[in-house]
Amino acid sequence: MLVEDVEVVLDIGALKRAGVLRQIEPGYLHFGDQSIAFRVRKGWADLASRIELAWRFHGSCGVEHAKQSIEIKYRRPLVGGRRPYFVCGVCGEYAVKMYLVGPLFACKKCQGLTYRSVKEHDSRVDRLKKAPQRVAGILSGAIPASETEYHLALKAALAGG
Repeated sequence: MLVEDVEVVLDIGALKRAGVLRQIEPGYLHFGDQSIAFRVRKGWADLASRIELAWRFHGSCGVEHAKQSIEIKYRRPLVGGRRPYFVCGVCGEYAVKMYLVGPLFACKKCQGLTYRSVKEHDSRVDRLKKAPQRVAGILSGAIPASETEYHLALKAALAGG
């Protein structure tokens, strides 16, 4: 599945800019037709320590309810201050974004997501761009067109795929 296809994405930076991490009262996050109730729990030094979420989704038994609590930790960047991160409930890694796929928010890696550009990119074309003399030599016949990596990549590029 592609990152671009996920409809509900929690972005810690966007939540911080919107003041959600400082909010005391419960509220709602809106993602198109989807609304997610949230409550921020405060920890040490009045910093958000977790965000508790509740939402409905269409599952195999009709409309189902889901709840999840996502831990928030802070790191100190070299430029100073504190930067918030989600802690993925599946792998425990820090993440800036959490993706809702099915009934669970998790990081990009745990959801098995990738970007469209990664799927469409061909590293063989990059190698061809770095060796234009070799490509010119193969095209002119000065370099034998053996089944080298460059030749295979050149054939793929000329074939359009």
